[in-house]
Amino acid sequence: MKYRFSLLAMLLFLLPALAFSQVVLEDFEGGAKLTWNAKEGAFSVADNPAGGDTLKINSSAKVGQYTKKSGAAYSLFQAELAAPLDLSVNNQFRIMVKAPVATAFIMKLEGPGFGIEQTRNIAVANHWVEYTFNFSAAKAKTNLDKILLFFDPGVDASSDIYLFDNLVAGPSGACDGIAVNPSILDDFECQRNISYGIVGLTDYSVVDNPDKSGLNTSDKVGRYRDTLSEWHAFVLDYGNDVPLADRSVFKMKLWAPKKGKLLVKMEGTGGQKEIFVDVNDTLKWVEITADFTSEVGKKYQRIALFFNAGVLPGASDIYFFDDVSLNAAPKFLVLEDFEGGAKLPWNPIDGTYAVIDNPAGGDTLQINTGGKVGSYTKKQGSRIQPLPGRTGPTTQPDDVQPVPDHGKSRTANFLYSETGKRRQQ
Repeated sequence: MKYRFSLLAMLLFLLPALAFSQVVLEDFEGGAKLTWNAKEGAFSVADNPAGGDTLKINSSAKVGQYTKKSGAAYSLFQAELAAPLDLSVNNQFRIMVKAPVATAFIMKLEGPGFGIEQTRNIAVANHWVEYTFNFSAAKAKTNLDKILLFFDPGVDASSDIYLFDNLVAGPSGACDGIAVNPSILDDFECQRNISYGIVGLTDYSVVDNPDKSGLNTSDKVGRYRDTLSEWHAFVLDYGNDVPLADRSVFKMKLWAPKKGKLLVKMEGTGGQKEIFVDVNDTLKWVEITADFTSEVGKKYQRIALFFNAGVLPGASDIYFFDDVSLNAAPKFLVLEDFEGGAKLPWNPIDGTYAVIDNPAGGDTLQINTGGKVGSYTKKQGSRIQPLPGRTGPTTQPDDVQPVPDHGKSRTANFLYSETGKRRQQ
């Protein structure tokens, strides 16, 4: 009786773990486990080719091989399941892909009258990389019986061969029901929304937060080992244009072992823009900010980070980083821009004032393309009027009258001249 009780207790202990363990849907060992149907293109089970496993994540003997059909932008390739997927618990999917080109792919779960899909950027060609999909938003669906893969979606001309393997479904855990936040590129927990390029990829990993204090008490963070050279890069690859019109301020939490500079660099078809940020605090979490608002309208596809830029790394230069994000620029309240007339009641107590056309020339910095500007001509012989209690003019800082802080503001488009003097344009 005692033995039977111990066995029962063991089963009760193991059942929850079994219920929440991952399910291997496909690994191609001994043949395909799922019924893969290449309605367009061709599918086969192939030997895992040598090379291209820099991250050492796939030592399988067999893999899936799919050849995309030329002329089919969304070449149809799907696994048809004998029974619908159970997403009530196992709703986070992982798959390894080795692509011949840097592109993207879509995973879609589909059933009668419903489908859910997500796209992942493939930043690294000819290497095995694992991609994760959180489908917990569809956990109540009980009729999803197809898994579709679209490689190089939207491109008609391609007919490349894609390798894939180790399709696994498991619990999404704390990320269950968490929607994608487009501002967060990576928090190393639920918001994993950016791909990393091959440069620096092998020097990065996700680890436990070594210093859960101050600005960052997250459980997981990124770890980066600075190595090789003083300009060794760590590349964040968007795949598409970085959406600077919506989000142009880069932020990241950083734990640095030494003082130096972090170089944040936008690069792509629009050229490049570099911003150096001083790192003065060490062995503690700080927030790094680089404002790329001046680059709105330019086309960049990558963000490169250079830790301790310009300095040869030491043997143990380990940096931790977290909450990498791209945020909207601060909104400014425009008090005056003179377009359509003056917005403020300008009163020239001494001199004259008018709204005029913005004169040509004198805009070397290309900062003012407004059509109208304010023009003020100072009255000759006038002097600064003293503030109450003063006996004469002063420019001491305590004469500046405070303005209630209701947010940032600015006054744009103003031209100033003095009677009897001509300002050089």
